[in-house]
Amino acid sequence: MNLIQLRQQCLNQQLPIMSEEVLDFIVELINHYQLVSVLELGSCWGYSALVLASQSAISLVSIEKDFERHIQARYHVRAFGYENRINMVYDDALVYQPEDVFDLIIIDAAKAQYQAFVDRYEPFLKTGGFMVVDNTNFHGLVAEKEVQKSLKTMVNALKTFQKSIQRDSRFRFQSYDIGDGLIVLQKIV
Repeated sequence: MNLIQLRQQCLNQQLPIMSEEVLDFIVELINHYQLVSVLELGSCWGYSALVLASQSAISLVSIEKDFERHIQARYHVRAFGYENRINMVYDDALVYQPEDVFDLIIIDAAKAQYQAFVDRYEPFLKTGGFMVVDNTNFHGLVAEKEVQKSLKTMVNALKTFQKSIQRDSRFRFQSYDIGDGLIVLQKIV
């Protein structure tokens, strides 16, 4: 199996994986700033970790709280021969305790917890390092004035997060309209 086949398998299973456009952006960020250590919140089947490791010289820790997805991710990391550079961790990102600090933290997990993830992991981000938060537009619904009642809580959480993080003095904020919305935070304090 190659990465194209793994991507297709994930899409066929309707798994939440990063878009190619977002992954290309992150690879450019890693290579431009020569980032080495990466923490990823949300592994799914390990596709994004494998893409990033295959296109850069990073070492990566990836956290997944769903046991079946974690097992699949570990299998894929082993099958692709990246177990020396990618460490798959089965844990809840809200309780996981990192042992290191990181150049880059990728948040691609529970959208309603974005602010909690940023606050939890900011101490583990090097000054000058980056946090990349994926899926911040929630299929364009964050920009809508009216949303279905069943989605209102999620959309409001994302709107609150976006307003709050733009004013957060710990970070330089940049928003990109790629994939389903991307926020890049650079730690300045």
